[in-house]
Amino acid sequence: MNAGKAVIRSGIIIAIVLASIIFGFVFQKVSDNVERSKYPLEFKGFVEKYSSEYGVPQNVIFAVIKNESGFDSSLLSEDGRIGLMQVSPETLEEYKEELHDSYDTGMLYDPETNIKYGTYLLSKIYLKVGTWRAAFAAMATDVDTVLSWLENEEYSEITEMHKPKLVTIPDRAAADFTERMEKETEKYKELYFNK
Repeated sequence: MNAGKAVIRSGIIIAIVLASIIFGFVFQKVSDNVERSKYPLEFKGFVEKYSSEYGVPQNVIFAVIKNESGFDSSLLSEDGRIGLMQVSPETLEEYKEELHDSYDTGMLYDPETNIKYGTYLLSKIYLKVGTWRAAFAAMATDVDTVLSWLENEEYSEITEMHKPKLVTIPDRAAADFTERMEKETEKYKELYFNK
């Protein structure tokens, strides 16, 4: 009789463990789907193309699009920046010859053109400041300001590779923007690019 009870107890325990595993798996799938709906991959083809062409990670591009426009290609900001990555007409003018284009400002509403110029600009900023953290800070302020912070030991530290790394961002708005961008890029990486 005791052996029979032990078998029944073991069966119940196994059933509970299996139910817990199945519930956990289903909960994780539902959770991932909810999270993924908050972090879309719209315009993926263009992002992949220009990520590869200009060496900017896809998670960074998606995070910029999400943060800057919420994936609204028709967005025009008060300061005149346009489209998905909020590219300024001045950026288009500055780089269109370098990119062998003859676009006018209206082309910045075109998703591919906007992603092309936004990604190219990100690659240029990154090359000047050396890290994505510093690049995000430069997006919120400007490259020269971030370069001055990188030269100041109060805000930066020298890495093993003898390059300055931005540690503290003295401008509150730039610090908030940078923190938000770091979280967004990490979330995109975790959801889609950590495989």
